[in-house]
Amino acid sequence: RAWFGPAGVVTPVHYDHHHGLLVQIVGHKRVLLWAPDAREMLRAPPAGSPLANTSPIDPAELTEGSELAGASRCVVLAPGDGLLIPMGWWHHCESLTVSFSVSFWF
Repeated sequence: RAWFGPAGVVTPVHYDHHHGLLVQIVGHKRVLLWAPDAREMLRAPPAGSPLANTSPIDPAELTEGSELAGASRCVVLAPGDGLLIPMGWWHHCESLTVSFSVSFWF
């Protein structure tokens, strides 16, 4: 898939059912990552329920020093960068500038 948009475009906190590779082509994108065991901390619906792979958490509301913020890893992708997102890892993406990215799942 190809992702194109202006600064400020976000994806909700979620995980994918396959390994993924996110490659940044144009612009910059911030990716926050949480380990698969962060489900409870992210207040996700129970496994097996509708949207079980999506969290209602808005990362814009994270406060520095909070448990949730401390459990996250932050990566900023620049043109030419790629990020492997392992299956089951929670993530949130935000375009910091006009951005074009490509995702591959396997």
